Amino acid sequence: MNSRRIAPFLVATAVWLPCFLVQPPAMAQGVGTILGTVTDPSGAVVPDAKVKVTNQGTRLTRETKSSGQGYFVIPALPAATYSVSVDAPGFVPNVQEGLTLLVDQSVTLNVALSLARATQEVTVRLPRRRLTPLTLR
Repeated sequence: MNSRRIAPFLVATAVWLPCFLVQPPAMAQGVGTILGTVTDPSGAVVPDAKVKVTNQGTRLTRETKSSGQGYFVIPALPAATYSVSVDAPGFVPNVQEGLTLLVDQSVTLNVALSLARATQEVTVRLPRRRLTPLTLR
C-alpha cells in the first residue's frame, strides 16, 4: 500500500523536475562592451576622465571614469548605436557619435583629448578719486 502512494509522486517528479532544471538564457547575453584608453596630445594617459555613453535610440546613459592608467570599460550594453563623450579638466570635450555596438561585441575606442585654450578674464577697478576743479587763468 505504501508503494501505491509513492508511485504518483515519482511520476509527477519525473514529469516536472526537468522543467525546473532547464533555465532560460541569462539576461546578460546579447550585450556588448565599450572600452578604451584616454590620452592627451603627447600620448600620456589621462586619469579620472569622465566617459559618458548614450544610447542614441533610447537616450539612456552610462557613465564611468578612466582609471589611473587612463583605461575605461563600460560593460553590459545592449546592442545599439551609441554616442561617447569624454571630458577632463583642461581638455576640450571629445564627442563621437554613431558608434554601432553589436551583440557579444567589444568595441575599443581610444580617445586623444586636445588641450583647452587658456582663457583668462581680468577686471580692473580703480579706486574712486576725488576730482579737483581746475581754474583757468
